[in-house]
Amino acid sequence: MRGLPITKYLWGIWFAGILALAALILIIVNFDPYISDWPVFALLFASFFILTGALAVTLVYVVDIKRGAVDYPVLFSESVKLGIISSVAVTAILYLQMLHILTWWNSLIVIFIASILGIFTKQANEGTDTKNLPSRKD
Repeated sequence: MRGLPITKYLWGIWFAGILALAALILIIVNFDPYISDWPVFALLFASFFILTGALAVTLVYVVDIKRGAVDYPVLFSESVKLGIISSVAVTAILYLQMLHILTWWNSLIVIFIASILGIFTKQANEGTDTKNLPSRKD
């Protein structure tokens, strides 16, 4: 194998994560949440979503490589799915906190739903593996 063909996508995800981190820092430093309008909050949530997604994709990808996974395209698509699910969960928790309705059971429900979606996507990905199915002899 000529190396990891997926690294060009990881570089793009890391670049987007660094841009989102810079945007998040600028929004937190320069804007007052009490007098800001909805575009500032939309940019805040978008940058937070992209940053947590980039972190989650990188962490899942690195952990699965350390565990010995060698099918890099499948591994990358699985890490992107889990990264999106986890970033949606964390952004939803941040949104609930902004609305002042976040309690521990709301967080637990969001994490539980994200965990179920993560398990479902992992099982759906394993269910589509056709290499290990017995061949049909007609």
